Amino acid sequence: MNDFLAPMEEILKDGKDLIYIGFSSGLSSTYDAGAMAARELSERWPDRKIYAVDSLCASMGQGLLVYLAWK
Repeated sequence: MNDFLAPMEEILKDGKDLIYIGFSSGLSSTYDAGAMAARELSERWPDRKIYAVDSLCASMGQGLLVYLAWK
């Protein structure tokens, strides 16, 4: 979780909202760590929109999800 906190907080300090799209929770615990960081930061930054999304996919499926979120 600590690996997520600093980079996420830098985004929030810049006045931006945050969406974290994590690698499938069925394949890795990475999503859980990012989601815990997002919850903690939501308490510190209540005026920001902070979302954690479990992609439920990997590889090309996750890439497509990120691309569509960007659009």
